[in-house]
Amino acid sequence: MRAAGLDETLLLFDQAISGREAAAKQKVAEALAERAKGGENRQQLLEEILTIVLDTGIGNEQIGGLLRTGIGPDRMRAWAERRERLPRDHGQLSMLDASMSYLCQFAPAVFTAVGFAGRPGTEQLLQAVRMLTALYTTGAHEVPADAPVGSVSAPPEQIRSRMV
Repeated sequence: MRAAGLDETLLLFDQAISGREAAAKQKVAEALAERAKGGENRQQLLEEILTIVLDTGIGNEQIGGLLRTGIGPDRMRAWAERRERLPRDHGQLSMLDASMSYLCQFAPAVFTAVGFAGRPGTEQLLQAVRMLTALYTTGAHEVPADAPVGSVSAPPEQIRSRMV
């Protein structure tokens, strides 16, 4: 492939990845904003509960009745449901994962068109790139059990379950 063609291919692939990443970031920002609204409601409920519980003029035997009548069990139950904790990246990787089928349309051409090389210490990464190239070229979907995972920080079983 001519250098200009290779540059254009890489530029288009980079734009595709960047576009999906920007969309994922936007979705994460929207989800976090929505989650923050829920957090404010939880905070208000907690303040109402603590106002009753910490009032020294209210006897221990009266607190439960005041919580049930003043705040209401339905409202407390709704906020007592445990919410799933967000991953460190706030879910951005899983949103990018949803775009993989789109990106995989381009990946085979890019992987076969680009010659990858690296410095000493990048052998596992280059082995992984060669393996991905072979998987894309053959259309296979099973990642070999001996796939290199040394350059990735997630647990190997999580990586293998997400690959290809």
